Amino acid sequence: MGRLTIHTIESAPEQSRPVLAAVEKSAGFRSNLLGLIAESPSATQGFAQMGPLLAQSSLGAVEREVVIMTIGWENDCSYCMAFHSYLCRKLQVPDALVAALRTGTPLPDPRLEVLAEFTRTVVREKGYVSDALWSRFTAQGFTNANALDVLLALSQQVLVNYANHLGGVELEPALKEFAWTRPSGAAARQA
Repeated sequence: MGRLTIHTIESAPEQSRPVLAAVEKSAGFRSNLLGLIAESPSATQGFAQMGPLLAQSSLGAVEREVVIMTIGWENDCSYCMAFHSYLCRKLQVPDALVAALRTGTPLPDPRLEVLAEFTRTVVREKGYVSDALWSRFTAQGFTNANALDVLLALSQQVLVNYANHLGGVELEPALKEFAWTRPSGAAARQA
């Protein structure tokens, strides 16, 4: 699209540079999406601060990926779906689970399927969750803290999903094999 600049470490505002450098070091490549967000040092710092908080949350690594990829699916974020598919491989998340997250089909693990349903409902219904779904969520061992940590993940993902929509970020070579578009026949985003 070209609406927004995708910064490098050298072209980014000074306050965004440390975050860009840290992400490049941990990911092993320069993130075009973070380069786009770097235009705003506040948004960059917000992203950087939420990451460690989410990693320390009550959600385990696989649970976080289920939540994040469900949000990415709901927000139709091709970049985030590709990036988190890449990350799932690094985390050794089972292929069947990643495939279900990418295709929007039921997850092979009933507990994680309830987590995905809860997340999907939070996104679609703006946090309103029925008593029946809350009961299924807690019956699977999820807690109030888990529910709030889904909101933390949503906060971070709205920033990156919507930034991608504004800027139309191109995938880096490391992510190309994980390119994603919503499967044909799946519910499309309403205009």
